[in-house]
Amino acid sequence: TSGCHVSVEEGEYIFDNGIETDIRRYDKEEIQEIVGDIGYADISFRKKYIWNYLDENLDVSDVQIAAIMGNMMQESRLSPTNAQEFKYKGTYNPEYINEYQFDDGVGWGLVQWTYDARKKGFYEYTNDPMAEDNRSLGDMKTQLDYLIIELETGACKNEYAKFVQITDIGEATEFFCREIERAGEPESEKRKQYAGEIYNEFGDK
Repeated sequence: TSGCHVSVEEGEYIFDNGIETDIRRYDKEEIQEIVGDIGYADISFRKKYIWNYLDENLDVSDVQIAAIMGNMMQESRLSPTNAQEFKYKGTYNPEYINEYQFDDGVGWGLVQWTYDARKKGFYEYTNDPMAEDNRSLGDMKTQLDYLIIELETGACKNEYAKFVQITDIGEATEFFCREIERAGEPESEKRKQYAGEIYNEFGDK
Protein backbone atom coordinates (compact mmCIF):
# COMPACT_ATOMS: atom_id res chain seq x y z
CA THR A 1 0.00 0.00 0.00
CA SER A 2 2.96 2.36 0.38
CA GLY A 3 5.34 1.09 -2.31
CA CYS A 4 6.89 -1.41 0.08
CA HIS A 5 6.99 -5.19 0.24
CA VAL A 6 7.24 -7.46 3.27
CA SER A 7 7.93 -11.17 3.05
CA VAL A 8 8.98 -13.91 5.46
CA GLU A 9 11.95 -16.19 4.92
CA GLU A 10 13.11 -18.73 7.51
CA GLY A 11 11.32 -16.86 10.29
CA GLU A 12 12.79 -13.46 9.42
CA TYR A 13 10.84 -10.54 7.96
CA ILE A 14 12.35 -9.06 4.79
CA PHE A 15 11.49 -5.44 4.10
CA ASP A 16 12.10 -3.84 0.71
CA ASN A 17 11.10 -0.17 0.61
CA GLY A 18 11.30 0.04 -3.18
CA ILE A 19 14.08 2.60 -3.04
CA GLU A 20 17.10 0.98 -1.44
CA THR A 21 18.62 -1.86 -3.39
CA ASP A 22 19.67 -3.83 -0.31
CA ILE A 23 17.08 -6.00 1.38
CA ARG A 24 17.26 -5.86 5.16
CA ARG A 25 16.13 -8.46 7.67
CA TYR A 26 14.11 -7.69 10.80
CA ASP A 27 12.35 -9.47 13.62
CA LYS A 28 8.56 -9.30 13.93
CA GLU A 29 8.45 -6.38 16.39
CA GLU A 30 10.74 -4.25 14.23
CA ILE A 31 8.79 -4.88 11.03
CA GLN A 32 5.50 -4.02 12.75
CA GLU A 33 6.87 -0.63 13.75
CA ILE A 34 8.44 0.06 10.33
CA VAL A 35 5.35 -0.86 8.32
CA GLY A 36 3.14 1.03 10.76
CA ASP A 37 5.24 4.18 10.43
CA ILE A 38 5.38 4.15 6.64
CA GLY A 39 1.98 2.75 5.76
CA TYR A 40 -0.27 4.50 8.21
CA ALA A 41 1.39 7.75 9.23
CA ASP A 42 -0.91 10.02 7.20
CA ILE A 43 -4.60 10.06 8.14
CA SER A 44 -5.71 10.94 4.61
CA PHE A 45 -3.98 7.79 3.37
CA ARG A 46 -5.59 5.70 6.11
CA LYS A 47 -9.01 7.11 5.29
CA LYS A 48 -8.72 6.34 1.59
CA TYR A 49 -7.29 2.87 2.24
CA ILE A 50 -10.12 1.93 4.63
CA TRP A 51 -12.82 3.30 2.33
CA ASN A 52 -11.50 1.34 -0.64
CA TYR A 53 -11.11 -1.82 1.44
CA LEU A 54 -14.67 -1.71 2.78
CA ASP A 55 -16.03 -0.81 -0.65
CA GLU A 56 -14.34 -3.84 -2.18
CA ASN A 57 -15.06 -6.34 0.60
CA LEU A 58 -18.53 -5.48 1.93
CA ASP A 59 -21.76 -5.64 -0.05
CA VAL A 60 -23.15 -2.39 1.38
CA SER A 61 -23.93 1.15 0.24
CA ASP A 62 -21.70 4.22 0.57
CA VAL A 63 -23.95 5.39 3.42
CA GLN A 64 -23.14 2.27 5.43
CA ILE A 65 -19.41 2.47 4.71
CA ALA A 66 -19.41 6.07 5.93
CA ALA A 67 -21.33 5.02 9.05
CA ILE A 68 -18.74 2.37 9.87
CA MET A 69 -15.87 4.78 9.28
CA GLY A 70 -17.52 7.55 11.30
CA ASN A 71 -17.45 5.18 14.24
CA MET A 72 -13.84 4.20 13.56
CA MET A 73 -12.87 7.86 13.39
CA GLN A 74 -14.32 8.52 16.83
CA GLU A 75 -12.85 5.34 18.31
CA SER A 76 -9.28 5.43 16.98
CA ARG A 77 -8.75 8.27 14.50
CA LEU A 78 -8.38 5.38 12.01
CA SER A 79 -5.19 4.19 13.71
CA PRO A 80 -4.65 0.41 13.96
CA THR A 81 -2.14 0.98 16.79
CA ASN A 82 -4.38 3.04 19.07
CA ALA A 83 -4.54 1.66 22.62
CA GLN A 84 -7.26 3.28 24.74
CA GLU A 85 -6.38 3.52 28.40
CA PHE A 86 -4.96 6.29 30.60
CA LYS A 87 -1.33 5.13 30.39
CA TYR A 88 -1.29 5.24 26.56
CA LYS A 89 -1.05 8.66 24.92
CA GLY A 90 -2.05 9.65 21.40
CA THR A 91 -3.13 7.20 18.72
CA TYR A 92 0.18 5.44 18.00
CA ASN A 93 0.86 2.91 20.76
CA PRO A 94 2.74 -0.05 19.23
CA GLU A 95 4.21 -0.88 22.64
CA TYR A 96 0.84 -2.35 23.58
CA ILE A 97 1.33 -5.17 21.08
CA ASN A 98 3.71 -6.82 23.56
CA GLU A 99 1.31 -6.14 26.47
CA TYR A 100 -1.90 -7.33 24.76
CA GLN A 101 -4.29 -9.14 27.11
CA PHE A 102 -7.89 -10.27 26.70
CA ASP A 103 -9.21 -9.04 30.05
CA ASP A 104 -7.28 -5.82 30.72
CA GLY A 105 -10.07 -3.50 29.56
CA VAL A 106 -7.81 -1.73 27.07
CA GLY A 107 -9.46 -0.86 23.76
CA TRP A 108 -7.29 -1.74 20.78
CA GLY A 109 -7.12 -0.87 17.12
CA LEU A 110 -9.43 0.60 14.53
CA VAL A 111 -12.66 -0.29 16.32
CA GLN A 112 -11.20 -0.44 19.82
CA TRP A 113 -11.75 -4.10 20.62
CA THR A 114 -12.21 -4.13 24.41
CA TYR A 115 -14.44 -7.02 25.50
CA ASP A 116 -12.69 -10.26 26.45
CA ALA A 117 -14.25 -12.55 23.84
CA ARG A 118 -13.70 -10.18 20.93
CA LYS A 119 -10.11 -9.38 21.90
CA LYS A 120 -9.41 -13.09 22.27
CA GLY A 121 -10.99 -13.80 18.90
CA PHE A 122 -8.82 -11.19 17.21
CA TYR A 123 -5.67 -12.51 18.92
CA GLU A 124 -6.40 -16.07 17.84
CA TYR A 125 -7.01 -14.87 14.28
CA THR A 126 -3.61 -13.14 14.15
CA ASN A 127 -1.87 -16.21 15.57
CA ASP A 128 -3.55 -18.87 13.45
CA PRO A 129 -0.72 -21.33 12.58
CA MET A 130 -2.59 -22.37 9.42
CA ALA A 131 -2.85 -18.83 8.01
CA GLU A 132 -1.11 -18.33 4.68
CA ASP A 133 -0.95 -14.53 4.93
CA ASN A 134 1.08 -12.37 7.31
CA ARG A 135 -1.01 -11.17 10.25
CA SER A 136 -0.17 -8.99 13.23
CA LEU A 137 -2.07 -7.25 16.01
CA GLY A 138 -1.08 -3.78 14.79
CA ASP A 139 -1.62 -4.27 11.08
CA MET A 140 -4.44 -2.35 9.39
CA LYS A 141 -5.37 -5.00 6.82
CA THR A 142 -5.36 -7.73 9.48
CA GLN A 143 -7.80 -5.70 11.57
CA LEU A 144 -10.06 -4.97 8.61
CA ASP A 145 -10.03 -8.62 7.57
CA TYR A 146 -11.08 -9.66 11.07
CA LEU A 147 -13.76 -6.97 11.27
CA ILE A 148 -15.31 -8.42 8.10
CA ILE A 149 -15.38 -11.84 9.77
CA GLU A 150 -17.06 -10.42 12.88
CA LEU A 151 -19.68 -8.66 10.79
CA GLU A 152 -20.52 -11.37 8.29
CA THR A 153 -20.10 -14.64 10.18
CA GLY A 154 -18.87 -13.84 13.69
CA ALA A 155 -19.96 -12.16 16.90
CA CYS A 156 -21.88 -9.33 15.20
CA LYS A 157 -23.60 -11.13 12.33
CA ASN A 158 -27.15 -10.73 13.66
CA GLU A 159 -26.72 -7.01 14.33
CA TYR A 160 -24.96 -6.55 11.00
CA ALA A 161 -27.90 -8.11 9.15
CA LYS A 162 -30.08 -5.34 10.57
CA PHE A 163 -27.45 -2.65 9.97
CA VAL A 164 -27.28 -3.28 6.21
CA GLN A 165 -31.01 -2.51 5.92
CA ILE A 166 -30.59 1.04 7.28
CA THR A 167 -30.34 3.72 4.60
CA ASP A 168 -30.22 6.90 6.70
CA ILE A 169 -26.60 7.81 7.52
CA GLY A 170 -27.33 9.19 10.97
CA GLU A 171 -29.43 6.19 11.96
CA ALA A 172 -26.86 3.77 10.52
CA THR A 173 -24.02 5.46 12.41
CA GLU A 174 -25.91 5.37 15.69
CA PHE A 175 -26.98 1.75 15.20
CA PHE A 176 -23.41 0.65 14.46
CA CYS A 177 -22.22 2.46 17.59
CA ARG A 178 -24.88 1.00 19.86
CA GLU A 179 -25.26 -2.55 18.55
CA ILE A 180 -21.92 -3.41 16.92
CA GLU A 181 -19.27 -1.07 18.32
CA ARG A 182 -20.99 -1.10 21.73
CA ALA A 183 -19.15 2.01 22.78
CA GLY A 184 -18.80 2.95 26.43
CA GLU A 185 -18.99 6.65 25.57
CA PRO A 186 -21.22 6.97 22.48
CA GLU A 187 -20.82 10.69 21.66
CA SER A 188 -23.20 10.01 18.79
CA GLU A 189 -23.13 13.51 17.32
CA LYS A 190 -19.38 13.36 16.74
CA ARG A 191 -19.70 9.98 15.05
CA LYS A 192 -22.47 11.31 12.81
CA GLN A 193 -20.39 14.36 11.94
CA TYR A 194 -17.41 12.21 10.95
CA ALA A 195 -19.63 9.88 8.95
CA GLY A 196 -21.13 12.81 7.05
CA GLU A 197 -17.72 14.28 6.29
CA ILE A 198 -16.41 10.95 5.04
CA TYR A 199 -19.52 10.40 2.91
CA ASN A 200 -19.12 13.87 1.37
CA GLU A 201 -15.49 13.08 0.53
CA PHE A 202 -15.89 9.57 -0.91
CA GLY A 203 -19.56 8.71 -1.31
CA ASP A 204 -21.35 8.34 -4.66
CA LYS A 205 -18.12 8.85 -6.56
